[in-house]
Amino acid sequence: MGWLTKLFESKIDPEIEEMLVSGAKVIDVRTPQEFQGGNARNSINIPLDEVSMKILQIKKMNSPIVLVCHSGARANAAMSILKKEGVKVVNARSWKNLESTNS
Repeated sequence: MGWLTKLFESKIDPEIEEMLVSGAKVIDVRTPQEFQGGNARNSINIPLDEVSMKILQIKKMNSPIVLVCHSGARANAAMSILKKEGVKVVNARSWKNLESTNS
């Protein structure tokens, strides 16, 4: 694969794209201030430090969860919390990876 192809290929994993098409919910775990500065369409802001307190709310969504943040580190931490609670969850890393999917 050439470098131009790599540069312009989709940033989103096909598994995540399929989850989104099937109705997965996107949770952005950045701070409210970061979220207000830009976010993926239809995403829900639940900051990382609130994830543990909102597990029941997340479970009531009755759908797989796609987590995003700025780089993926906080989404990874949230994923660990939610997986322990039996939630089907994936880390899509940066919310910007979903821009083209959710625009």
